[in-house]
Amino acid sequence: MKRSSHFVIRYGLLLTMLILFGGILIILDRFEIRQRTAVDLIVRDGHCTAYIARTDGNSIVPGDTLHLHRGSQEQTFVVEQIAHEPSYVVARLHPTGESAAAAQFLGPDSKTTVYLYTHSVKLRHLVFKKL
Repeated sequence: MKRSSHFVIRYGLLLTMLILFGGILIILDRFEIRQRTAVDLIVRDGHCTAYIARTDGNSIVPGDTLHLHRGSQEQTFVVEQIAHEPSYVVARLHPTGESAAAAQFLGPDSKTTVYLYTHSVKLRHLVFKKL
């Protein structure tokens, strides 16, 4: 009896720590976090203009559909034209669906900050990048 309690004391903590470490590795490998970019949306004369910060993985062409998020609301826009600036991609957009829903999404202001989800990143990349 005394021999088995020494075994549990000696190796039990190590075994518990290994199981926890394995669980953490599985969680880091399975879960992803969506990355988003802030988009300044300006409404003038019935047209929407979006200023999207330039990034390497962010390429937008006319005809693309963008799902922009503002809080819990989401609105779909179609890209009509694009202009490239040094630090921004300027896109002229028009909303799809009901115009009342688009007006409610944009709100009363002429400038609104919304978010565009660009890609997903695994948790392991975020954690090991910090190490």
